[in-house]
Amino acid sequence: MRTNFIYSLIITLISIFFIKVSKINTKENFITWFLPFYNKGTSELTSGTPKYLTSNLEYNYLEYDYLQEISFYLLKKSTSSITQSYYDFLFKNITKSAKVKKVNIIYEKNNDDLLKKVNENPFNLAIISSSILSRKMSTDIDLVKNINVIIVSNYRFIFFIANNKSQISRLLEINGKNINLGVKDSDENIFGERIVNNLQLTNDLKINASYDDSDTAFKKLINGQIDGMFYTDLYPSQMLDGIISQDLDKRLVIIPIQDINPKVFKERNIFVEPVSIDLNTLPENYLPVKVKDLNYTVYKPNLPTYRYPDFIVCNKKAEPRLSFNIVNSVVSNLNIMNQSQYFLRNGYNYLSFPGIANSMFFPIHIGAKIFYEKITISTTEPNDFCKFYVGNSKCTPDKIVGAKIITGIDGASEF
Repeated sequence: MRTNFIYSLIITLISIFFIKVSKINTKENFITWFLPFYNKGTSELTSGTPKYLTSNLEYNYLEYDYLQEISFYLLKKSTSSITQSYYDFLFKNITKSAKVKKVNIIYEKNNDDLLKKVNENPFNLAIISSSILSRKMSTDIDLVKNINVIIVSNYRFIFFIANNKSQISRLLEINGKNINLGVKDSDENIFGERIVNNLQLTNDLKINASYDDSDTAFKKLINGQIDGMFYTDLYPSQMLDGIISQDLDKRLVIIPIQDINPKVFKERNIFVEPVSIDLNTLPENYLPVKVKDLNYTVYKPNLPTYRYPDFIVCNKKAEPRLSFNIVNSVVSNLNIMNQSQYFLRNGYNYLSFPGIANSMFFPIHIGAKIFYEKITISTTEPNDFCKFYVGNSKCTPDKIVGAKIITGIDGASEF
């Protein structure tokens, strides 16, 4: 009799088990449902959770419905067809992977307006250069107080372009010349002034500076109204390609970024990296070039310069899942992006992980931060990010900060 009762009890328990299991959300892993240390009501681990569990568990951030739409802001100069295909790819992936129904692409004429849009709205994102973001952090903190970095989206390059008649073959020869340093708070202005200041550290050098935008400066340069100008852009650059392809008289010469003190330049521009780009990627009519000792041919095409990153940024109150999935989209598709013409034409456009996660001293958004930490944290000390790991309730010392529960078949994509 007792044996029959035990068998009946076992059958009953098994039946209850399968009934319960059938009701479990398909995204929820069995370990979540049965884990004795997990409180489903509050989405938290209890204080008695053993440490050996917390090092291997992942927590799925509280579910939210599809975002109706987000807006992505770009600087107007970034609209070249060469890079637009990359941005289109990126935005489509965001729409698919981050539960966003619609992505609006909006172009702004200046960086301040772009940053204002992101600073004021958690549903706005932007692509902004590291140099501009760094400048604003030191000069206008209110404009970026709510800005967090997500990931490096691409790189920009520094150019100095001279009129051939000015016979400038190196940066030291800009002494006494008419040089455009770009409009205030532009990348051209930031790097132009810093390069000139760097040259002046060890040389008695003075210039006649102008501060026009790039369109105006190129017109003046071609007409001989100025001798040289600083210019920054992605490379290949649609704007530079277009101007050079029309410059059949070879009035424009791209000068290597040399003669400066590289150590001082790096210390004052922490994001820059020295590179050597291939001038063969410019229109065919550019090479060969010869000015005094400066000589570039198809067989000697490598121009010394510097690159620096652009960042995708968001409001610090943006949904963590959004920034997490932006990083996940980029990192998961690097092999595809790095096979596009944009990357194949210039090896220094190559994006690699974890290099693209390097934001230096800028605050990283919590969703991106979790991805970069490989979604594994083992700690018992509370911090500001506690609620994103153990639920929405207030963090206290008895909470396990790093505990995360796996809640999907593919834990890495289910944040």
